[in-house]
Amino acid sequence: MYIVGAVLTVILAYLIGSLNFSRSFAKRLDCKTDVFELNNKAGTKGVVIPLLLDFFKGILCATWGLFAMPGSGFVILAGIFCILGHNFPVFYKFKSNGNAGGFSTFAGMMLVINPLMAVISIIAGLILFFVTRYPTSFVLLSSVIFPILSDRFPLWKFTAENVEEKANFVYSINVVLSWAFPFVLMLLVLVFYGISIGRMVRGKEEKLVFGNKK
Repeated sequence: MYIVGAVLTVILAYLIGSLNFSRSFAKRLDCKTDVFELNNKAGTKGVVIPLLLDFFKGILCATWGLFAMPGSGFVILAGIFCILGHNFPVFYKFKSNGNAGGFSTFAGMMLVINPLMAVISIIAGLILFFVTRYPTSFVLLSSVIFPILSDRFPLWKFTAENVEEKANFVYSINVVLSWAFPFVLMLLVLVFYGISIGRMVRGKEEKLVFGNKK
């Protein structure tokens, strides 16, 4: 039954992730899919609205994962495939637009896994962003902090002692995915934001000033 749940979680999360709102906004505005172009074309709302929609998309996928199986295992699974769908959407024939991303979707997943630690991680990232004005600095710091803090003060505690023997498989899946989560998240961030991180390190990353509409 849980295998069926895993398959449904992967498929549903990928399809929802394929609803790339930033890409849809960019196509409507006839610009590239990045915060700078969206900000230049439509101002602050051109950045905030699609990011919020992608954020709630992450919450939706992660919440489905939570109901599909106890613990954070399927939440993480759903989040990973949601971000893959975001970057390689089926509705665009699995083609990346050359400007990969999707941290806002990951942030929605973080909020479901551990709301308190997600808020702390996001606030820390926002502080660094407002100091540096580099969007990539926000992504990088939040992505590093949350995996470290994610097991602190969780909303639920899913252990081997509170499941029946027949549910040991469920517990094992949660342990494996929860352990692998920090490494998978960091890998995805490095892959999808590697170019932007490189530009920021070299001092060539553009700074973002909201409302700088052309």
